Amino acid sequence: MTDWLRLLGMIFYSPLRGMREVRDRGALAPTALFALLANVLFIGFYVWIYLRNIFGIRLLITGFTSLFQSAGSLMFVAAVFVPLAIILTNALEHRAGYRLLFQQEYAAVASTCLYAMAAASLTTLLIVVIVHVTGVDLAFGQKLLTGFQQQVQLQVTIQ
Repeated sequence: MTDWLRLLGMIFYSPLRGMREVRDRGALAPTALFALLANVLFIGFYVWIYLRNIFGIRLLITGFTSLFQSAGSLMFVAAVFVPLAIILTNALEHRAGYRLLFQQEYAAVASTCLYAMAAASLTTLLIVVIVHVTGVDLAFGQKLLTGFQQQVQLQVTIQ
């Protein structure tokens, strides 16, 4: 557990060295679990804060929804993005056969991508919390609503 946090901290204060460490030493399963947790926290908080009053979503449904959305995005990264990145890189560099390259590079590339996704989710979660606590989101929403109402009134007067 402490190794995950050490690598994440290293990604924030020294991104190049942190990603190099993840590529060299990051295991795939703990990285996937950590990325899933970070993504679930972000999506769950976002849905709970902004959509609970609209849909009347209960906490359990919010948790399952955020879990499935996070798992889907992680599966896309692991099953589509990483293999395509490896294939395109090999097409440009012509280093080895595709099978050998997947055996050698898949875990490292997937760990790096998943750690980057976890770091992005945690950073975005921090931004969303700060925006919500300061009330900027409500002011911005009211400004958008006022602008939309004015535009509707202009369209009615034009017709």
